This record gives sequence, C-alpha cells and structure tokens, in this order.
Amino acid sequence: MVVVSTVEMLDGAGCALMAAPTRRTGADYSKGKPRFLGGLEPETLLRAALVAASFGGALMLVASDFLTLFEVRAVTAKIKDVSGGDNHSYAMTILGLVALPMAYGATRSASRPAMAALAALGAVAALVALAFDLPDATGTNTLARTFADASGQPQIGFYVETLGAVLLLVAGAGGLLLGDDDRAGSRARPARARGDAAAARRDDEERERAAAERARRRGGGG
Repeated sequence: MVVVSTVEMLDGAGCALMAAPTRRTGADYSKGKPRFLGGLEPETLLRAALVAASFGGALMLVASDFLTLFEVRAVTAKIKDVSGGDNHSYAMTILGLVALPMAYGATRSASRPAMAALAALGAVAALVALAFDLPDATGTNTLARTFADASGQPQIGFYVETLGAVLLLVAGAGGLLLGDDDRAGSRARPARARGDAAAARRDDEERERAAAERARRRGGGG
C-alpha cells in the first residue's frame, strides 16, 4: 500500500508539472500586453485619439471661417483683415458641417464609407487651404495687392483650417487602417479557437490516460 501511495503521489506531481507551463504561459501573455493610463491598451487609446481628431477637425473647419485668415499690410500699416468665410465663401463651414455626421457614423458604427468620406473631406479642405487661401495669405494673389506695396500675412484662421483638414485626413485614413486590422483579427480568431479546442482535447486525453494508468496500478497493487 505504501508503494501504491508513492506511485499516486508521483503521478499527481507529474500532472501538476504538465499543467504548470500552460498557466505560466497564460500569465506571461497577459503581462506582455502593453497597457497605459490605468490599464488601457494602445489600440483603445488610438481609437479615442481618432474620435477626437474627427470631431475636432470638423469643428476647427467651422470655427476657422469666423477667424482672421490673413491681414493685408502696406509696409508697416495694417490695411484690412480678411476672414476665412469672406475669402472662400464659407467653404470650410460647409465641409465641417458635412464632416460632423460622418464623424458620428465612423465612431458610432465603424462605418467604412463614413471613414472614407472623412478622409475625402479632409483632402478637399486641405486643397482649399493650400491652393486657394495660401496664395492670398502670403500676398501672391491680387486681393493682397489692391494697394501699392501691399502684402498678405497668414493669421490664426489659416492655421486652424489647415490643422482641421489634417485631423480629418488622419481620422479617416486611420479608421480605415484600424478596420483592416480588425478584419484580419476576426479571420484569425476562428483558427485560434480551433487550436484551443484541439489543445483542450489533448489535455482531456492525457488526463484520461493518466487516470486509467493509476487505476491499472491500483488494481495490480491490490
């Protein structure tokens, strides 16, 4: 009986050793995932940043039309201020208002068309800022040369509209890229599930064999 008890103890120790790597691997995997700001994963933070960029960019476009886009100066005297709305007929306001529901759709339902629309609106806003407003704001167009020796100087409105356009571009393109990663992950999950099921079956078979071996040894010892 002492021999049988010793064999059972060794069998139990062997089973515990076989199970230990699995527990340790799971713990190491969970510890290896980078987390920031109270346990948030980088992907969660990135998505939050894209949401902020989409709504922030749209609001910046609207606000820029009511700010000074550039000022016209002759030598050292300021002649006039020109707002964004006056210079491009409130095009940025229209783009920003259209971008708001797109931002909602992109963040609420992860709509790929809405993300693509955000990127397209950002590209149009960047085109207006760089191809239409920049020549005026730097004094290379006729508006800033109404007076002799006059020149234009960019003001806060120009920088706000440019930043808003960039944020919309980043939000739309970033959302599309993250969506591609999610689909790749969803395709990989069934394969991982199948692998987990196979591993569980192997564990069950090992336990059954170990139990049968213990029963055989107890029968032989008796």
